[in-house]
Amino acid sequence: MTILHFIPDEKFTPFLQDVFSSADSGKNLFIVYGNETGEPRFAKKNPESKLVSKAYWHSEEMRADLRNATVIIAHSMSDEVARAICRAPGNVPVIWRGWGFDYYHYLSDITGPFILPDTKKLWDADRKRSVSQIAVSLPGRIWRRISVGSKYDAAIKRISHFSCCVPQDFARLKSVMPWKSVSFIPLNYYSVEKSFTGAGDIVGDDILLGNSATPGNNHVEAMEWLRDQELGARRVVVPLSYGDKAYTKRIVELGAKWLGKNFRPLLDYYSIEQYNKISAECSVVIMNHIRQQGMGNVAASLYRGAKVILRPENPIRDLYASIGVEIGCFSAGSGSDNPPGLLDSDMSVSKECRKKVGQYWAHENALEQARQICATGIPSVERGSDE
Repeated sequence: MTILHFIPDEKFTPFLQDVFSSADSGKNLFIVYGNETGEPRFAKKNPESKLVSKAYWHSEEMRADLRNATVIIAHSMSDEVARAICRAPGNVPVIWRGWGFDYYHYLSDITGPFILPDTKKLWDADRKRSVSQIAVSLPGRIWRRISVGSKYDAAIKRISHFSCCVPQDFARLKSVMPWKSVSFIPLNYYSVEKSFTGAGDIVGDDILLGNSATPGNNHVEAMEWLRDQELGARRVVVPLSYGDKAYTKRIVELGAKWLGKNFRPLLDYYSIEQYNKISAECSVVIMNHIRQQGMGNVAASLYRGAKVILRPENPIRDLYASIGVEIGCFSAGSGSDNPPGLLDSDMSVSKECRKKVGQYWAHENALEQARQICATGIPSVERGSDE
């Protein structure tokens, strides 16, 4: 039996390697991709993992891995993984652990756009190209859509189980997908014991804004609102080490202009221990995403006792409401009608709230989820034919 994991070399990977090894050692194979240097940036080097190059996706080695798999887990759906799933034996269950970016475009008709107007204007400004440049690239783009898009759609039809950070997303996704018998299966990517602790309780009064250098954070509208607030000596900490470099540059320029000495961009990669210490200095956390994003930041901040503020559309609010944890609501933009005292620290977060967050993200829950996936009796569903 082999649980075949297709997973990018990202910060979540080591946690999953450890969890699945603890759940069922010797039965997992992690195909770690996205790093062509020959050395993983995040993933652990062990007998159950191998870092692959682009050549792997067209190799006999990949086909052999697929033949030996009894369960396939796509940790996010990339083009390469979609092609691989299409080549897998038709009776192998396929679990898609969505990350958001790989499935939210299917929900756009339901949710509307995820980037607010001012942030979109900044994002688009760095991507304007001449008509001649677009014309030159158009044939390649059309061919990629035909060749990759069809594989992506075929892979989606092969899914037997779906997982994501926010279970509430599944019901919406299932309503627009060609899935007859797909079921939800939980799989947490972090835990209180392994991911959220180490920095103790909140020790400062800074403000954490966003989680990455991606436009879904809607930084512009949030900073526009923060510009008009009395911040005093409080710093606005903005993580920008992960994402788009051109977008990072523009946000740094805008943050320095609008927030001045209060602006603290995080441009370098930090270990989880270092990042926990920085985030523990933030008593207020603002995530201006419309879709779910920054789940780890939200969970860790709630557990430490920070005041977390999200947009009303964000489904993360629904998730925490379902376990009895209330999260603040934020409407970003200059002149937005936010309640007075929105940035006031709330250090009286109840022990009961922290207990609920701790129980939901307990390490034993992640282990049990991995055990369920490793179990041999995962039911199969109707799937497409082999390629």
